[in-house]
Amino acid sequence: MKNVYKAIVCSLLVLVIGNLSVVQAQQRYTDYDPIADFYNRFWSIPLERLAIGKLEKVLLPNLKPKAEILDLMCGTGHIAATLHQKGFRMTGLDGSAKMLEYAKKKIPQMKTILADARYFTTPKKFDAVICMSDGLNHIMKEEGLTKAFTQVYKALKPKGQFVFDMNWEERYFKAWNLRGLRVEYDNVEGIISSSYNKINRVGSIKFWLYYPIDQAKNTWKRKAWELTQYCYTPEQIKKALQKAGFQTIKVYEANQDLGDARNAGRAYYVCKK
Repeated sequence: MKNVYKAIVCSLLVLVIGNLSVVQAQQRYTDYDPIADFYNRFWSIPLERLAIGKLEKVLLPNLKPKAEILDLMCGTGHIAATLHQKGFRMTGLDGSAKMLEYAKKKIPQMKTILADARYFTTPKKFDAVICMSDGLNHIMKEEGLTKAFTQVYKALKPKGQFVFDMNWEERYFKAWNLRGLRVEYDNVEGIISSSYNKINRVGSIKFWLYYPIDQAKNTWKRKAWELTQYCYTPEQIKKALQKAGFQTIKVYEANQDLGDARNAGRAYYVCKK
């Protein structure tokens, strides 16, 4: 009877643990799904140019030809596509299925992973992991940031490099102050506003997109959406990296160290396993 009881308990534990792992695997940052088309049209190309320019300074010269790179939070794939053209073997990971659809169209042969940066696992090890365009600022809690850094550390080969950028507070003060910016594309009209709350250290970008239902009757459908970012201090970022296992950490501030005054307050981190 005891053995039967133990078997039942073990079966229940397996069932519970299995369900938890499935739920955890399904936890994804999906906030970009509704605006994937907008992102692909308006943001991806200028962000790609900015990212590639910095990667050419702090990472690419240190990599061997055909190095394997994981593009974490790869978005619609513009950065990965450029690196693919340069001969690197790319893998793209993002929490947004819609964003990955665009990435796959740009690089059909690229492996894509639909997962959250905090919880992803991959048996493959990479020469480098990149996470550009302040994607990590979307992780709103320090615990989550540490989890993401830990998963990156596990995904790297020995002596592999992790390069990412994050917004410091100066960046939010200077750049997150849009008021009613208008956009138009394919009969879609939109308004974008951004702001930064220095008390809770949260940046917010709000979208109002209007889609025509019946132009003859002048009727429209409105889609309202908001993206948020958390402004970590440099000390918090370094602490999270060290908890994950990184000890060799170099930081380049866009203006002071890389001569990019326009992006002052954006910091580039180069970490080695």
